[in-house]
Amino acid sequence: MPQLYSARRRKLRHTGKLLVMLAILLPMMLSVAGLVIDGGLLMSKRRDMQHGADAAATAAAFELLRGNGVAAATGVATEVLQIDNDLPDATVTVNIPPTEGAFAGRPNHVEVIAQTNYRSRLMGILDGLVDYPVQARAVAGVQDVTAGAAIIVLDPDPAPLQINSVAQTLAGIDLAALSTEAVGQSGLTPFLFSVPIVGPLASSLLNSQLTSVMPIEIGSLLDDALAGLPGLNAPAIIAGLEVEGVGTLVVDGSVIVNNQWGGVDENNEIVGDCAGPPYGVSCMPIVPTTSVVARDVRVAGGVDELHHYGPFGGGDGTPLQANRLPVEDPLEGLPTPSVSSDAANVSATVHNPGHLVRVTLPIDVASEVLGTVRNLLPALLRSLLDPLLDPLTELLTEATIQPGVYSSITVLAPLGGVHFQPGVYIVRGGSPITGTALTVIGPVQAEGVLFYVTASADYNATSGLPDAGQVSTEPPPNTIGSVLPSVLLLPLLPGADLTGLNDPSSPFHGMLLYQQRRDRRPIVVDLQQIVGGSRVSGTIYGKWAHLLLVGGGGSHDLRFVSGTARVVTVTNTMLAPSELFPPAQDVLLLE
Repeated sequence: MPQLYSARRRKLRHTGKLLVMLAILLPMMLSVAGLVIDGGLLMSKRRDMQHGADAAATAAAFELLRGNGVAAATGVATEVLQIDNDLPDATVTVNIPPTEGAFAGRPNHVEVIAQTNYRSRLMGILDGLVDYPVQARAVAGVQDVTAGAAIIVLDPDPAPLQINSVAQTLAGIDLAALSTEAVGQSGLTPFLFSVPIVGPLASSLLNSQLTSVMPIEIGSLLDDALAGLPGLNAPAIIAGLEVEGVGTLVVDGSVIVNNQWGGVDENNEIVGDCAGPPYGVSCMPIVPTTSVVARDVRVAGGVDELHHYGPFGGGDGTPLQANRLPVEDPLEGLPTPSVSSDAANVSATVHNPGHLVRVTLPIDVASEVLGTVRNLLPALLRSLLDPLLDPLTELLTEATIQPGVYSSITVLAPLGGVHFQPGVYIVRGGSPITGTALTVIGPVQAEGVLFYVTASADYNATSGLPDAGQVSTEPPPNTIGSVLPSVLLLPLLPGADLTGLNDPSSPFHGMLLYQQRRDRRPIVVDLQQIVGGSRVSGTIYGKWAHLLLVGGGGSHDLRFVSGTARVVTVTNTMLAPSELFPPAQDVLLLE
């Protein structure tokens, strides 16, 4: 019995110790459990809040990038955090611009502060606190990610389009019809008919001579143009921007292409719609004879080969930014040229004849023609013609063209002699002879001019309608399978001077060529022989057009925006615009 009693007492004594130890350790155990459970849940809540704040700030900054304003950005930030991230009880504070941190006061930056409470499971039992405040902060902003742009190509997914080659266009010109029209518009006949006795006879003889000489001169000029043009017929079907020929396209600025077609990115990974072809940007296919050097090359899709693209100024690295967001048209807000938009530079005068044709002859050819006419006159009348030879030579070798409204403009000047007066030239339609709206071949003088080309035959130069009322945010459909170029600009020889409108107060300052936004007709500009004292400078804008730019040496103060583009290099070609388009921007999560 004593032994049994002693064992029972020891057991009761041990049980009492356990209860005491449990009473001592229970708060500590609950604290550890609270730290593990509530701490983990609190960290999870904090992480969710931070993700939500990051997403909200980023989404709000995208609203600013799209130009939707502060109110829209604030609303989107609240919606993204509370609804999309399932934090309906969170309090959202949106500051545009941020009020603190490294980006305080910066425009186009968003600060999002999110606050909520976490209700504890265990810790509240110990410390009496039921709700713990949870806060997250994020800053996102719109920032430049490229240099200013010299080339912007807008069409994200261009439809197939067969473009007649320049050779086809020039070879199809009716030389006799063009010559007849040029002689008829030269002013020779009314001038000579105003001179008694010798005038009518001299006019008849001169017209006869020009009928035989003019087609030969025009044909020779067109042959020279054809000899220098590359035999490239296809539109931009290999890439949104193609660089072909032999040599390097050097761009002192960035190249931005919205085309989404495939290729590789700066890490040589496949991006875009597919591996390609077609590509977003492409150099010479099959035989790698071309390359691009630029401050940045940004494309929504990909490029053909990474090594084709090098940084401006040399060095290591790549200028490529592939698989990026497209950019907006930097000239979307530009009005159509009209008296209402620029009364100082736009004339509503509708010229007659509407289809302007000017052909100037070289001085030696003009002298030979006039010498033949003089010799064909009766000897007694020759002395009456002699005082007229200088003004007749001037009419044959020179022409001055005034701004205003035309149905088409065709100028052929083998050695120059044609002067476009400064101002805006509105060309609505196309020539019944050439099929183009604007054809300029030869080293003309056109300083401070803007050519506005439209397919609207009823374009009103006073109001800008119907073009001013057209919606052009989406690419227009290709309703025809084959099209002629709208513009052939071929200066050919040194001495050309074509510069954009020169009026800083005008919305069209610096614009050289502006095509109706929904007009898909291709634009052809050949600069390959523009060296030595020649200038072709300004801005070329054809929002959904295809631009064929041929360059061969030299540096050009040119920039362009087009739907698709092909640049053909004959040796190296440099674009160094004195004024760049805005750089591409991205939304960056900064804090």
